[in-house]
Amino acid sequence: MTLNLVLPVLNGEKASSKDVIISLLAYEQKLSAKQIHARTKRKYALNISYQAVHKTLNELMEKGIIEKKGKEYELNLNWINSLKKFTEQLLSKEDNNLTVLEVINKDISNFYFEDLAAVDRFLLSTREAISTEEKKPLYFYWFHSWIPLFFSKEGYSKMKTLAENTLLYVLIKGDTSLDKWCGQILRKFNQKNFKTNITDFNMPEVIVYEDYIFQVFYPKNIIDEVNKEFKKIKKIEDLDVEGLFTKVFERKVGIPLTVTKNPEIAKQLKEKFEAYF
Repeated sequence: MTLNLVLPVLNGEKASSKDVIISLLAYEQKLSAKQIHARTKRKYALNISYQAVHKTLNELMEKGIIEKKGKEYELNLNWINSLKKFTEQLLSKEDNNLTVLEVINKDISNFYFEDLAAVDRFLLSTREAISTEEKKPLYFYWFHSWIPLFFSKEGYSKMKTLAENTLLYVLIKGDTSLDKWCGQILRKFNQKNFKTNITDFNMPEVIVYEDYIFQVFYPKNIIDEVNKEFKKIKKIEDLDVEGLFTKVFERKVGIPLTVTKNPEIAKQLKEKFEAYF
């Protein structure tokens, strides 16, 4: 199966205009040409004219990567589904026990998952990629912390081994009772670098491991749904784990995930994480 894969990026310094536009639409979903032009300059510091943005948008439409509805552009659902099918084929092969880093080394850098649980299963497979001989740092920034809530579920128990065999730096945007409870659980594994109420990180959800940067672009509707559920649960005793998992984490929404190998950006992000502790 041949796909025209384009990698969304974290930093516009070495990115093409196509990469930047796809990144913007993956994160913000619908934007006009004027909005895209403004964001390429402000967010990615990309020196590109308005005319050049229009030309790039037309090229991406010709390739079927984006489409225009009214005055706004968005990622083409057919293109997203092709990534989804490609990912499903990859993960359904006999070698689907490959670690994340081994998959990346196959030059597969764009992924698409149906729900939050599928994203978690993929990311948690980093456990096999982390040496048990030395504790290498692993950096997380997420809008809520939920992995410890599901330790009893198949796949999520891997996080216990991960907590034992690596040094975690965890920043959480939320500050609910559930977020704080998850921090308490991680501290039982001697993981002290956990903070909630981090609202100034200014990035999508990101994981950094060695030179690799994992970015997840959760749709706004699923973020709102998770926020709603987390805010209404005041005590861990009130949590219906199975109900939450079924209602929210297995809800079919469509979630793009990208992986970048960039030592310089990874180093900058690690320093930004560590500055909080």
